[in-house]
Amino acid sequence: MKSLKIIMALMATLTVTACGSKEPVKPIEETKELSDIEKQVKNDTDLSQDGIELSDIKISEYGASNLVTGKVQNTTSNERNIRLSLMMYNTETNRMLGAVEIEVKNFQPNETRTFELKIMGDYTTVDRYSIKVTEL
Repeated sequence: MKSLKIIMALMATLTVTACGSKEPVKPIEETKELSDIEKQVKNDTDLSQDGIELSDIKISEYGASNLVTGKVQNTTSNERNIRLSLMMYNTETNRMLGAVEIEVKNFQPNETRTFELKIMGDYTTVDRYSIKVTEL
């Protein structure tokens, strides 16, 4: 019971101090800074590939790997089976440093799905990545 009173007192204190602020509150989108990996690595993906649209692509570090997420939409009038291939590059050495892929099956017309591509390894020298869409 005593710890509940302490928590309530802390919450009241935090609420009161935030209310008296003279600084305007910015929406989260305006204050979000790019992570180190987002600054280091350029997304070089063609967002429109053969009736497939890619959007909201983001890269982040996830432990000892990189995680690329986004949305994919089938803009055709046909059901599709596709492969999304993530390729990581170093432009200075002109080398592909790694690749991973996932399959999207029974992809209905106008359907949108989220995707996640995780690639393991030390990618500190990666400065560019792209996602390529191919038919299965």
